[in-house]
Amino acid sequence: MEHIKKIVDFIDRNYTKIELCNQDIYSQCPFSKAKIDKDFKAYTGTTIRKYLVDKQSAYLYKLLRSGKYKNISELERDIPDYKYTLRTLRNQLKAHKQEMQIEDDDIAFRRYVLFLRNQSIFAEILIRFILHNELAKLKMQTTNCIIEHNVKDTIFQFNNIIPFEKSHIYRIFIDVADLSFEFMHIGYVNEFEELFGYVPTSINVYFSYIYTLQKKLEKYINFSFTDTIRNWDKYIKSTKHTTFLTEFYQLETINDGEFELEINKESDFIKATDYLIEDLRNIFFRRIEKKILELFGTSYNFIQDYIKAVEKNDYTEMASYLNKIKKWNEKKISLFLKLSEYAFLDNMMIDNTSLSHEFSELCYQPKEKIIDCIIEQRKKILKDI
Repeated sequence: MEHIKKIVDFIDRNYTKIELCNQDIYSQCPFSKAKIDKDFKAYTGTTIRKYLVDKQSAYLYKLLRSGKYKNISELERDIPDYKYTLRTLRNQLKAHKQEMQIEDDDIAFRRYVLFLRNQSIFAEILIRFILHNELAKLKMQTTNCIIEHNVKDTIFQFNNIIPFEKSHIYRIFIDVADLSFEFMHIGYVNEFEELFGYVPTSINVYFSYIYTLQKKLEKYINFSFTDTIRNWDKYIKSTKHTTFLTEFYQLETINDGEFELEINKESDFIKATDYLIEDLRNIFFRRIEKKILELFGTSYNFIQDYIKAVEKNDYTEMASYLNKIKKWNEKKISLFLKLSEYAFLDNMMIDNTSLSHEFSELCYQPKEKIIDCIIEQRKKILKDI
């Protein structure tokens, strides 16, 4: 289903800005909305709406955790259509809230985003293991990559009793703002029907999976999976050996998974695989640097230095950087207007840059006029705040 893969990739690249049910999603394929919805559900095991909500909720939570925003009101100021997105997220969580018999939407949202955060921790550990043992190759793009780990007839099945998984799919995103990573376990390929679906839905399954791998591999590896999670024992409520034939364990965690996990950076395995993550970061950086140079004729470090001047609201220093740009065009003007407004380099800025009608005539103005307009944009934002 190449048309669904195209839609998944489009959402993955645009989820920070597109509205739910935006026709841009459906315009990626020459099929009816009904057929796309049906195929998407068959291919991913979920709906377009929920897939997008999952991505957006993880993104919003990451922004709130970044420390840049003290509260939701500040986040709302900077994120386009944030009210709409948050309202949709809360509506989407109503069913989830009822299942857990929770009266407060905020609690449901917190549990949901904690699951996504903790899932990312386990995804990072598993990705490190896959790369360390060269079990799969990276399929690289500019700011993300896919890892498809073949698990057929191996101990790496999530379902150890009836193993039907052909491969597990992971994705790594890099944030161009600070070159930090987001690790995702986005599904599996079914051996019989070639379907792509979400697994698992509970953080307990990840604890069980890691612990089971530890038991099965302990004779062959010189490190501990459980040591990679800081204070592992603190989160375990019970451990059950469910079947002796497959050596499968089922772990139950405290507080229904309502806690935030942390990678133990001092564990032997994490320290032994840190070089893999840094190598990957360097590969991504070279790709990002090349893309920025092609689009804007400048460097990543130049943009970051300009952002620092914007953060300080130092208009003289901003003008000094802008004067170093020799030839202005629509992409450059659009980028520096956005940088001056948000003081933040976002992945979308290097993928989609276009001038609004308000600034379209700037392309034909002298360099001094362009620079003045960009700096005035920053002054206007500060005045509105």
